[in-house]
Amino acid sequence: MSNTVEMLASAHNWNLPTKCPICGGSLSITENHTRISCDNEACKSKLIGRLKKWVEKMNIMELAPVTLEKFIDAGFVNGVSDLYHLPYDKIANMDGFGKRSAEIYRKNIEAVKSVKLAQFISGFNITDVGEKVVQRIIDNILAQNSTIEELTVMDLIKMDRTQFVCTGVGAVTAQKFAEGLDALKADMMDTMDYVEVIPEKQKVADGVLAGMSFCFTGAMAYKRADLEKMVIENGGEVRSSVSGNLTYLVQADPNSTSSKSEKARKIGTKIITPDEFLEMVQG
Repeated sequence: MSNTVEMLASAHNWNLPTKCPICGGSLSITENHTRISCDNEACKSKLIGRLKKWVEKMNIMELAPVTLEKFIDAGFVNGVSDLYHLPYDKIANMDGFGKRSAEIYRKNIEAVKSVKLAQFISGFNITDVGEKVVQRIIDNILAQNSTIEELTVMDLIKMDRTQFVCTGVGAVTAQKFAEGLDALKADMMDTMDYVEVIPEKQKVADGVLAGMSFCFTGAMAYKRADLEKMVIENGGEVRSSVSGNLTYLVQADPNSTSSKSEKARKIGTKIITPDEFLEMVQG
């Protein structure tokens, strides 16, 4: 169980900082005493971590951590949603940047038009709440509430935190998840003006894609949101990354040498085109 550093430092006479050096907020330490973190979700240090996580989860290319920190220091970014209305004219005039760099940032940030629910929430980097944890919570809510046809970000924000406790997610983590949703609600709502969040639906046990998982990557002729919706409606599962239990990686160019493609080939995940995916769905 996570405890405040101030309490433990006093009880055990530990020589540890008791306040965050960035914002002055309280600090917590993990149960195994290996990591200290700030409890304030609005802390600048957490903002940096949140932006890095968002860029990673959305696979936004060319936007390095040092660049994000420069944007924060320049006052351009105070939350994830700010990435979607950056002042590119000012960025183009910053030292070390230029019009070409500004245009690359704009193009790459705007490339991601839609994401699944667990991927979206995990992109906000709530402490100790990764995408797998969010997905467990979502799956449990849907399993326990058969009347819920679609689960959205707002549904989760409004829910009682006791509904977040499930196998693999204890009361402490559930509380962190709930508190993170409360603290980041405004930023999440603003971000959804630019990025569509695909609602999570009840799984179709006998769908043609039941038991299969799909990851869509790269530019393609079809809207990714439409393809991912087809997966969910036909009993499959949408993934944001390539891992050992991924069934198919879907991309326009099967011969691509992207990092996801190379990893898929290495672990034996089959790569198919969007048209091949549609054939699977439509029979």
